[in-house]
Amino acid sequence: MFAAETRAFSKARDAITEPSHAQYEYIVVGGGTAGCAIAATLSEHYKVLLLERGGTPYGNPSIERLEGWADLLRDDPTESSERSPIQAFRSADGVHNRRARVLGGGSAINAGFYNRASDAEVRAAGWKPKSVQEAYEWVEERIASPASLGPWQKALKNGLVQAGVTPDNGLTYEHIQGTKLGHSIFDAQGRRHTAADLLFSANDELLTVLTFASAQRIIFNVSDENKQPRATGVEYTDSRNATHFAYLQDGFQNEVILSAGALGSPQLLLLSGIGSCEHLAEFNITCHVDLSAVGAEMVDNPINAIVLVSPNPLETSLISVAGITHEGVVIEGASGGNWTWQWPGMGQLNIFPPLERSVEMISLVQTNLQNLSSNTKEQIDQSGFILSKVYDPISSGTLRLKSRDVSQNPYVKFNYYTHPRDVETCIRGVKYLHKLLQTPAFQGFRYTTVTPIIALLYPELSSSEGERTDGAYIPDLKNRTETANWCRDTVTTIWHFHGGCVLGKVVDKRYRVFGVRSLRVVDGSTFTKSPGTNPQATVMMLGRYVGVRMLKDRKIAEETVNSRN
Repeated sequence: MFAAETRAFSKARDAITEPSHAQYEYIVVGGGTAGCAIAATLSEHYKVLLLERGGTPYGNPSIERLEGWADLLRDDPTESSERSPIQAFRSADGVHNRRARVLGGGSAINAGFYNRASDAEVRAAGWKPKSVQEAYEWVEERIASPASLGPWQKALKNGLVQAGVTPDNGLTYEHIQGTKLGHSIFDAQGRRHTAADLLFSANDELLTVLTFASAQRIIFNVSDENKQPRATGVEYTDSRNATHFAYLQDGFQNEVILSAGALGSPQLLLLSGIGSCEHLAEFNITCHVDLSAVGAEMVDNPINAIVLVSPNPLETSLISVAGITHEGVVIEGASGGNWTWQWPGMGQLNIFPPLERSVEMISLVQTNLQNLSSNTKEQIDQSGFILSKVYDPISSGTLRLKSRDVSQNPYVKFNYYTHPRDVETCIRGVKYLHKLLQTPAFQGFRYTTVTPIIALLYPELSSSEGERTDGAYIPDLKNRTETANWCRDTVTTIWHFHGGCVLGKVVDKRYRVFGVRSLRVVDGSTFTKSPGTNPQATVMMLGRYVGVRMLKDRKIAEETVNSRN
């Protein structure tokens, strides 16, 4: 394993080393979950440039080790800390969120759960099942392992079955109704395997990987008024802010591929002149294609969570088990490692509505944590985190530019729980949380009485109404108004945001951008629904799937040209 890591680290180099005006057959913007997969695939036969705005994940224990994940949560990255693997953003809803800025993308900073899309989702996307299967297997043999099943995760699994989330499907990659033990990109030794590991399979002679290479815009040839604009290259800056240009070699099959994620890809399209012409005019950006769907249908799966303090020590675990209900709710959990109360946005510790969650509030929590006694800190560390996720929310929002500076986050609003059906789904999730806490499987993890964690963190505030068991605050189901308000007030994210370049509206079935030539978007921004309980498996699969299809299509096209000659 060490040799592979050294090879991967040496393969990537800082963008300052790359000469300007270099030429390639494919330029992939974004070295994340999709970008690494498609770059590795295309490099089997063609010259590929992969541009990643962050550094590599190798040598960073917070990324590489399961027990280091709490450090990623404690990290407070700012938009200016360009060496951080995480870029913080806060949606206009008020929810604090994070996007990846590192080779491997979200797979380098997430909780590791690996789960395929359902058969229905594969059909809805128009993908070929056999090719999808082959693409998943290509990814899995390189990075996936069975998830661990310690005492807490075993209790969660058994409790879900006892709460009626049946059947018990055991260990499986599949996204099917019931309770399952899934797979993870953390191996049995607790080492993370990110999408960057897929580059081990690339052709070193044909692939160039540049880190700290921040794409500024896509370059178009618009000289022929009778034809659609054609992507010809990418302008990017290096870590010293020097400007470089990478160009496509001559050839109609050569392309630029955007894989910059659900925020990055629509943002780059807008900055490059593809989007609502009216919106682009606000920033004096030349509009090449009037495509108002860019930045539309932005969705983030809302989660609501409770923290359960245990009288017994808990193993350090991330997501291993999923309860997939027939009511649109997914239940998951983590334990130990002191991250259970540091989840992004503080999870159910958010007694303030999202728009009231200020930096001062977070500072207050951190101050109160520092002032706790060592015994109380140990008690809090000895806790488990259970979340309820709305699997297929209807509520959606928009993404727009805030400036022409690509390093600044765009404006994004997800409109959590604005659709009443999503609120009803959350209430059903609360019912499952109530049932789960009462199951025999969880009785060994419950105090009879314990000071609520909220009271420890906010001692100056009076208690809220609702049930408090084992430190968890959970609303009274008899009061639907209170429960609905709890859903809205404690909403947070699990980073499954998607949309902005939706399939059928911004890109066609082959992921080619409408209205231009030689440009595709291949990542989660094309999704209308986050597939599986964690989308990373499907995003990596998509990169491989589209890459293989592009190779096949190109081979056919080249054979056709050769036969005519």
